[in-house]
Amino acid sequence: MKNLSLALNVVLFIAVAILYFLHFSGNSNSGSSQSNSNFTDSLNSATANLRVGYVDMDILLDNYKFYNDLEKTLIAKRSQMEGQYQGEATRFQTEYADFMDKAQRGGFLSEESMKYAENQLVEKQQRLQQLEVDLSTEIAAENQKMNERLYDSINKYLESFNKDLNFDYIISNSMGGVLLYSNKALNLTDTILNGLNTRYDRFLLME
Repeated sequence: MKNLSLALNVVLFIAVAILYFLHFSGNSNSGSSQSNSNFTDSLNSATANLRVGYVDMDILLDNYKFYNDLEKTLIAKRSQMEGQYQGEATRFQTEYADFMDKAQRGGFLSEESMKYAENQLVEKQQRLQQLEVDLSTEIAAENQKMNERLYDSINKYLESFNKDLNFDYIISNSMGGVLLYSNKALNLTDTILNGLNTRYDRFLLME
């Protein structure tokens, strides 16, 4: 009898525990559902009249004529600077090889003359290193200038483009960017790209 009473108490305890869990689980789901509903209503209200479009920047930059011309100019300048540095580096290497050959042959008239030639090489090496720094700084500045001109070009066009369309936001999208999902109907890339290239073509005709 004692064992039966103990068994009934255990069963009763389990039953109460199950009812307790179901009650609060139901309340939790209800609260979560209500919270989700409130969030959805709030979101719908906030975005009811919101107009958003996006531009695929990878496609835009690949096909924007002005950007392509800027990039070609930058590449040409970089190539010129690299050629300048390579020319100086080649001359230095030649002079260094000549110095080593002369030193090994005992071609210097005195220890002082060899030391003087060595110091001259050290100074040329330092100038070569400084030239590398200067050219790197210059190409970085040119790259920054190009980006500023590109941004200014696109930004000014979007201001004009949006006067009649009244988008609240026109955002950038690119591979690996922050835009994780987009409605393809909101893709303005082709429209804006055509407008940018048409404006640039007119500019070139005026030059």
